[in-house]
Amino acid sequence: MKRIIILTGSELRHDFFRRVVAGAHDCMLTYCESVMPLEDSDHLRARAQSEGDFFGLSKLLIDRSWPRHIPRGEINDHAPHIIDKNPDLVICYGASIIDPPLIEAFRGRFINCHLGLSPYLRGAATNFQALVAGQPELVGASFLHMSKGIDEGEIIHQIRPVIYPDDSPHQIGNRLIYGMTMTCCRLIDEWDRLEPMPQLAGPSKTWRIRDAGAEAVELMRSNFAIDMIPRYLADKTERDRAWPIVQQRVLG
Repeated sequence: MKRIIILTGSELRHDFFRRVVAGAHDCMLTYCESVMPLEDSDHLRARAQSEGDFFGLSKLLIDRSWPRHIPRGEINDHAPHIIDKNPDLVICYGASIIDPPLIEAFRGRFINCHLGLSPYLRGAATNFQALVAGQPELVGASFLHMSKGIDEGEIIHQIRPVIYPDDSPHQIGNRLIYGMTMTCCRLIDEWDRLEPMPQLAGPSKTWRIRDAGAEAVELMRSNFAIDMIPRYLADKTERDRAWPIVQQRVLG
């Protein structure tokens, strides 16, 4: 069994991720960075409610992640301790930017769990931006080797979410996080059997959290109102094929 350290955030979705992944593996320690303050909005309140409904029961899971809560942006201050622990793998989901010394110490053993399909969409709120653009085919999650660039590391594996015709954006997001968490567990289990994969080429866009403003929210809502999701599902195979993803054979 691989010994792991998890670097993550402190919102409910991060709590679910660390409890599930740590429960299935030998977790030595988890660093949980505090929540980044965001402007209050109906969209974010609806997301919080949806995540509470979806992930709330995860609080009942036995916590074997050994969480250590730290202020946002201080993860690199703890690099010496992480390096000294020398886990087999470091797993990052939702932490702040990692500095080169920690990346170099675990090169080839540092997994970046990115909610977005690299190289097409990088940075923050990428799946939200895919829905704003009317492209549900670009919603997904990528497992990357951690790199100095923003979500630019070598792709290990990618997934798309299960989507239903009457889904809200938050339901799609929650189901994707669940799928990403379960896939991460399988990826750790199969780590020694994974293969180097051909990498993708194509247009790339890096988003910042400030790009997810009120105007973008309204555009996304209008896309849902004109049946963006049913239209995508009616032509899903062809639309997905236009934006290929990397998939390990051993993970299916």
